[in-house]
Amino acid sequence: MQLTGAGALDTGYRIHAGVWAGGRWLAVQWIDGVPVWRAFTLARGPEGDRPCGRGC
Repeated sequence: MQLTGAGALDTGYRIHAGVWAGGRWLAVQWIDGVPVWRAFTLARGPEGDRPCGRGC
């Protein structure tokens, strides 16, 4: 909701969001392009795009 409020996410793009024991999740409509995991590789820091960076 904060992303939508900040204008970073169109209201028609968001499907649902929530909280779970390990953090938060966001479901959005699929659009063709670079997978988000790969697009944010540099933002994750030294673990990069290795499987252990995905919650190991």
